[in-house]
Order: sequence, then C-alpha cells, then structure tokens
Amino acid sequence: MMKHIKSILKDNKGTTAIEYGLIISLIAATIALTLSDVSGSIVEVFNTVNTKISTS
Repeated sequence: MMKHIKSILKDNKGTTAIEYGLIISLIAATIALTLSDVSGSIVEVFNTVNTKISTS
C-alpha cells in the first residue's frame, strides 16, 4: 500500500498538464483583455472620423 502511495506522489505527468493548462488560460485571458481595450480604441477612431466627415 505504501509503495502505491509513494508512486502516486512521485508521478508528475498530471502536474505538468495542469501547469500547461494554467499557462494557456492566462495567455488567453491576457489576449481577451487586450483585444477588448483595442476594440474600444478602434471604435473611438471610427466615430471621430465619422464626426469629422459629417461636419465637413
């Protein structure tokens, strides 16, 4: 029984997969936040251009 418990504690395969999953989720969250900021800026630029074209 102790051998089985020790072998489970030494197994790192699942740990590596979890770490990669966490890294990928952090990268995805960063990309999503960056795109939401950029999209707001792009909308502002188009609104400004639209306003300037309308008033000319």
